[in-house]
Amino acid sequence: MKRPRPCLLISMAALLLGCERGELLGVIDTRGTLGGSFGTPQLVAAISDPNAVDTDPTFTGDLLELYFTSDRGGTRDIWRALRAAASDPWQAPTRVDEVSSDHREENPCVAHDGLTLWYYSDIDRARGTIWQSRRATRNDVWGTPIPVPELAVGEGSSNVAVDIDEDEHFAALASLSVGSDSYELYWFARDSADQPFGAATLLTSVNSSVNDYDPFFAQNGLFLAFHATLATGEDIFWTQRDSLLVDFPAPTLTPGLNSTANDSAPAFSSDLSYVMFSSTRSGNEEIYEAVRVP
Repeated sequence: MKRPRPCLLISMAALLLGCERGELLGVIDTRGTLGGSFGTPQLVAAISDPNAVDTDPTFTGDLLELYFTSDRGGTRDIWRALRAAASDPWQAPTRVDEVSSDHREENPCVAHDGLTLWYYSDIDRARGTIWQSRRATRNDVWGTPIPVPELAVGEGSSNVAVDIDEDEHFAALASLSVGSDSYELYWFARDSADQPFGAATLLTSVNSSVNDYDPFFAQNGLFLAFHATLATGEDIFWTQRDSLLVDFPAPTLTPGLNSTANDSAPAFSSDLSYVMFSSTRSGNEEIYEAVRVP
């Protein structure tokens, strides 16, 4: 039996006074990477379409290229927005035609250097549900997509959301395996970015009795964020470990991001000071951003 989601976490660095849906009291800071809380999330107005579902943000390490899922074109496809500097507003988004089709494409993950794009597609589930496209430079169009069969959890599984860490050595995947009644998180490792990923490892200390989804993996496999589909809605959680040789501690709510609406699909900057995620707090699923307050 999988464990229920905890509501109280006591750590060496912070005594949490208690938690409820949408808010975590106290300070979370065991290694100086996610202390304090995030400021009030703001709608990313430049890419907003009140008549569309926009979700699953992912961005390059320099914060200049954003990819996300949108159905504004009629089906769920991958869209992109650019900007000249990290302090500038995003330009109007455009559909990434090279990786979009009449089928369903969603849950993109762009590499730190912007040269590889992973995403889910149902175009050919027999060959694999996670696909990737590459390009030689940031000015090139994306190449012909190919399936990534090793990013899967057994035959017949539903593998729908993947995230790759900055060095492309580690991956986290949300998958519904045969016989399971909820999506669970797994992680994979490889020695270099030009090799296939090894076997999946179930994140037993992280997964709950509900759907755990849309992972964000960073810091060489030591930091993990995701959202869980609770009875009251979706909330964003995080956890961090000291070594690849140990399990992640029990995850806890990410301070400042959650609300009484559905909050999901987080993506952080490398230093964890900036985050984008999707939320229905406006009444429609849109993309928000927030900056961490020390």
